Amino acid sequence: AQVKVTPQAMDFTVEKRANCTSAAPGDTVEYEIEIVNRGGRTLYSVLTVDRFLQKGVQAAFQEQEGVTLNADKTQAVVEEIRPGERCVLRAAAVIQENFTNTELVNVAMVRAGDKEQEVLQEGTAEIQIKERSQGNTTNISGGIKKDPTPTPVKGAGTASGSTGTKSPQTGDDAPILWWLAIAALGLGDIAGILLLFRKKGVR
Repeated sequence: AQVKVTPQAMDFTVEKRANCTSAAPGDTVEYEIEIVNRGGRTLYSVLTVDRFLQKGVQAAFQEQEGVTLNADKTQAVVEEIRPGERCVLRAAAVIQENFTNTELVNVAMVRAGDKEQEVLQEGTAEIQIKERSQGNTTNISGGIKKDPTPTPVKGAGTASGSTGTKSPQTGDDAPILWWLAIAALGLGDIAGILLLFRKKGVR
C-alpha cells in the first residue's frame, strides 16, 4: 500500500517594533524585527528587506551571528529558523535634519521559500515626527519595550503586530509593497541578493 505524505505547511509571523512613538529630525530610531516560525518546517535563507515609505530615510541592519548582510546593510538573510524558534533582527535609522513629514512609516518585508512553497510576510512600525524645540535634544536611545506576556513561540496563531499575507510561488498576488521594494533596488543590490541565495542554497 502506498502512503501519501503531505508536507507540513510553512508558517511564520513578523512583528516590527520601534523604541519610541515620536522623534525629531536628527534623532536615531532603533527597530526590532521579530520573525517567529509557527509552522512545522524549518525556514531556510530567510530574506528581510527593510524600507521606509518616505524618502530620505534608510535603516541599516546590525551585524549578528547567523545573519548575512549585503554591502549597505539594507537586506539581511537568516540562515535558518527551526519550528518553534524566533529570530530578532535589529536595525537603526537616522532621521535627516531636513525631514519634513509628520510621520515615519517603516515596513519590513520577509520572504522564506523553497521549490514547494513561498511565503511573504510584512511587519510595520509607525512613529510621529515632531519639531525639535530650540536648544532641546531628544534622547530616545535604549531598549525596546516588549509585552510582559509575549505570544508563545510554539503553536499556531498570529503574533501581535502587523503581518502580511501568504502568497504562492507564482507571485501574482504577492504584496504590492514587496514588489515596489524590489523595483526600487539597484542592479547591484539584486545581484547581491542572488549571490547570497546561491551561497546559502535554498534547501
